[in-house]
Amino acid sequence: MRILIVVSGYFPAQNYGGPPVSILNFCRLMSHDIDCYIVTSNHEYGSKAELKGIGEGWQLQGNAHVRYLKESEMRVPYFQKILDEVKPDWIYLNSIFDMKRTYPFLSLAEQKNIRALIAPRGELCKNAFKKKYKKMPYLWALKKYWKSRLISFQSTSEEETEAIKKILHISPDRILLLDNIPTIPDFLHICNDKRSGELFLVFLSRIHPKKNLIFALNCIRQLHGDIRMAIYGPLENPDYWNDCLQIIANMPGNVQVSYQGVVKHAEVYNVLSGYQVFFLPTLSENYGHVIAEALLAGLPVMISDQTPWNDVNKAEAGWAISLNNQKEFIDNLQKLVDMNGVEFQRISRNAIEFVKSRVDVKRIREEYLGVLHGNE
Repeated sequence: MRILIVVSGYFPAQNYGGPPVSILNFCRLMSHDIDCYIVTSNHEYGSKAELKGIGEGWQLQGNAHVRYLKESEMRVPYFQKILDEVKPDWIYLNSIFDMKRTYPFLSLAEQKNIRALIAPRGELCKNAFKKKYKKMPYLWALKKYWKSRLISFQSTSEEETEAIKKILHISPDRILLLDNIPTIPDFLHICNDKRSGELFLVFLSRIHPKKNLIFALNCIRQLHGDIRMAIYGPLENPDYWNDCLQIIANMPGNVQVSYQGVVKHAEVYNVLSGYQVFFLPTLSENYGHVIAEALLAGLPVMISDQTPWNDVNKAEAGWAISLNNQKEFIDNLQKLVDMNGVEFQRISRNAIEFVKSRVDVKRIREEYLGVLHGNE
């Protein structure tokens, strides 16, 4: 079986967020069963410069063949040629609002009678689906394709399933709840050096209002003890980052905040392992790869309740808290500051055991194969 995967950006690009990680792990997991071909841009997010180390034509990247297209090649004749070359059984589209690719590939899929799986990747979830007046005309233009029985939708959370039903009016039988696949490290780490009176936090995500860094900064400025927070991620929104810098400049003397730049995906686990707690009070995540990666690194997570990881509370592997209750964030962060190494190691172990219990790779693989082979 062959799948043509369409995604706006892919490695070695580092600034496209979670979708490239989802695709990388999908191709790795399915490599013995499926031939994966990826069509993507030849540049980094927010840049027009060509990625270094890529060439013309199909490139073997890990477990997939990748075609990096120039902007001038993002046209139907090129897409038609790619379909003729690959002859895929499925087209896997990783955005609804990627207008350069989604609309033409849906049109070609209908013409050629090719099944298509659309993954909105959280684009329809509550805090991501804003400026509806701009997005609704595009959805109306795509509406004629929603009725096709060749098209199915992937959801990775109950919230996303409800959003697909409500916004796109898709019947439940065409929405497939398929988990994302996290990156599993070769070894697992438990924090052994936590001392009472200190807390070393890490924020690893895009610098964008959706990720809510300002909320995080306003929480840690109220903590007592030796507080350090490192920020990693692409500066996607310069105005928002300038607002963050103003808060950082006025931090009390016991709180140190540093920006560490962008982390390559292959280095994420090692970076996370150098800290004690992962802090991401995000407005919305349909999955949150970095949350899973932090838990696998043995880091308790301090997150909002707008992700699929709210059961960290019950597992005592972290805290998922309403954004309407900033005091609860601050109180629990202070508890972590005051916590000694023995108690902290217990939570660190809980984090690893919790995510291991959530991620059944064999089950996920079988579910994907069941869908992809279901109509053969």
